[in-house]
Amino acid sequence: MTINQNKFFLNEVSAVRTDKHAANAFVPIGNHVYEDLSDLAVHTLTPPDGAVAFYGNLIIAGGVVRYTLDGVTNPTNTVGFNSISASSVTYITPGVPLRVKASVASTAINIQWLGTV
Repeated sequence: MTINQNKFFLNEVSAVRTDKHAANAFVPIGNHVYEDLSDLAVHTLTPPDGAVAFYGNLIIAGGVVRYTLDGVTNPTNTVGFNSISASSVTYITPGVPLRVKASVASTAINIQWLGTV
């Protein structure tokens, strides 16, 4: 399911990189994505062309969301990075899908793919 872009993301979003490079300015790429994870299955989210990162958050505090960035490994209750936190930007390899899985039902995430200016 996709939702039209949120007005918040029509403005640039800035983040400081952890590798000590100068801060990048981000712009939204594609539509805002809402993904219902309540079936506890692994979901694959494919970034649109030009996406280099995503801004995501766990929106229903029902448990942990695990995710992997290599496009191959399925997250489990013990494999993958922990929850996509509010107000966090995560860099991705362009074109490589994000795989996500909830640990408990009634969990969902919001993602906005980001590109650089």
